[in-house]
Amino acid sequence: MSLPRLIVVSLHKAGTHLALRLVEELGYQRRFFGDEMLESVRRDPPEQFLATFEPAAAYFLHECRADRIPRPLLDHWREKWDPAFIFQYRDPRAVLLSQVNYLRGSHRRGTFSNTPYHLVFSDALRAQPTERDALDVAIRGMGEYLEESFLGSVWMRYHPNVLQLRFERLAGGRGGGSDAEQLEDVERTLRHLGLSGDAKQIASRLYDPSQPTFHRGTIDAWRDVYTPEQLQLFERRYGHILDAYGYPRAQDLPPVRR
Repeated sequence: MSLPRLIVVSLHKAGTHLALRLVEELGYQRRFFGDEMLESVRRDPPEQFLATFEPAAAYFLHECRADRIPRPLLDHWREKWDPAFIFQYRDPRAVLLSQVNYLRGSHRRGTFSNTPYHLVFSDALRAQPTERDALDVAIRGMGEYLEESFLGSVWMRYHPNVLQLRFERLAGGRGGGSDAEQLEDVERTLRHLGLSGDAKQIASRLYDPSQPTFHRGTIDAWRDVYTPEQLQLFERRYGHILDAYGYPRAQDLPPVRR
């Protein structure tokens, strides 16, 4: 059975390695949109642009704004649902803390992409004496990062022809979540793409704690770092993002699984 064309949108620091491992298990290879493809999507008819997709390749993005999709491609997609879309996201509080440790070099690889934004905030975050102090800076000063990352792609959270995957479900028992939820999401992925496969075997191979950008790598680890005051400040500034993505406010959080 041939693999359908696929675009995977995984928000920054949302556990992209899980989505990557999942599609690799299905037979895809990871690809990014090069300059020629980006020029083609703006210039060429949809069929010509889509013909540039490599066979058995999943193309990864960190965001997908609806207002930046060329109208001819949007019309083609809404008529044929080609290519298929997967959207992976994660609790914004965990994402922000992961970004803090990424820019402080606290993960295994210890490096980060050298964009001007990353360089400037890396200096600011590394200058803080503790992780919590750095998190405080991020809550107060990195709101633009959260707003653009989450709200720019929020349409995918609600679209009926986009498969939505949460890091917290896909991480499974080894990542502090539920093996049953992980298996269910693997099965949902197979159905979404019209593929067959051994969902249990695929699920068993997804979570990989050796990933070079891991710091803690479990779904609830961020709750050990945020102070009550930081959680309140986060909600005052970005509570609407939690609401848009269906994440509970601090007072409604379930007990941490240990």
